[in-house]
Amino acid sequence: MDSRMYAAQAAGKQATPWRLLALLMAMTGLGPATLNILVPALPGLVTRLASDTGTVQLMLSLYLISLATAQLLFGPLSDRFGRRPVVLAGLALNASASIAAMTTSSIGALIATRVVQAIGASAGIVIGRSIIRDLFERDRAAAMIGLVTTAMVIAPMISPLVGGILDTAFGWETIFLAIAVFSGSVLFWAALALPETRPASIAQAPGRLIEEWRALIGSAKFHGYVLCGALGSAPFFTFLGGGPHVVVTLMGRSSAEYGFWFAVASLGYMSGNFTASRLSQRAGIDAMIIAGIVLELIGSSMTAVLVATLPEAGPAIISCRSSSSPTATACSCPTRSPARLACARRPRAQPLA
Repeated sequence: MDSRMYAAQAAGKQATPWRLLALLMAMTGLGPATLNILVPALPGLVTRLASDTGTVQLMLSLYLISLATAQLLFGPLSDRFGRRPVVLAGLALNASASIAAMTTSSIGALIATRVVQAIGASAGIVIGRSIIRDLFERDRAAAMIGLVTTAMVIAPMISPLVGGILDTAFGWETIFLAIAVFSGSVLFWAALALPETRPASIAQAPGRLIEEWRALIGSAKFHGYVLCGALGSAPFFTFLGGGPHVVVTLMGRSSAEYGFWFAVASLGYMSGNFTASRLSQRAGIDAMIIAGIVLELIGSSMTAVLVATLPEAGPAIISCRSSSSPTATACSCPTRSPARLACARRPRAQPLA
């Protein structure tokens, strides 16, 4: 593995290592893709699995909880055992859970496989960023993380449309087949091309994680940024959980149409990320946060007016609201944040210039 690592570093010495970044994008995009691809099929699963809306939506809420919690586990594990073996194990876990989900016939078993899916998918999200911090200086790492984050923008935009088409044409089982093929492909790619980047000194410092947590917990600015990001993201994930029921069940639209409107809404997230990347250094973090909050308020006000005056507009109303939310979130969470303060002190492997 040393030869692979040396080759990766040598190849990217003067230029951006696009092959490695493409792999990291695929690893990172697996989590949001696995989350969102099933969303259009949720209303149909209520009938097919003889369940209720609240129980079926646990496949989203428990997925998100598991995705977030598992990242706290995979970070220290990758420090202890290395980036490569941990991320390969996570990808294999996601692929295995996806195959198991295809054979389930009860809502309880399907929810359990979704939890396992989330645990496996979280490895790519957290370790992808760790690999970037291992290889790049802090300033360049911020730019590289911004590029990799593009996958977390594109995946939620495309996956509901794909999921809606698969559900409408072939049934919900093919959605899990698609996830299994995707995660299996990324696993094979990572097994061939992913270098081990963990600096040796990290494995010899078990107390470093506690020190970094203390630095974050003690930072008032960190708490402020977390609240901005969390409150800005909450409406989007509310739409993610309730949108299928409203659009498919109450409005009588198809799951494929819901996937289309979700893709339209996700364009707001893309525009917000682009705007934030262009203006954050020029305008400053605080100004971008204020702009994000203003956009959030505008989107909420527009939705209230549209619901009151044009209720027949259908999914377009929800699309308008959810477009403004991701834009505001992206603007209020620029790349340089106090969450990186502790990470900046981590030792690195030989950087890619």
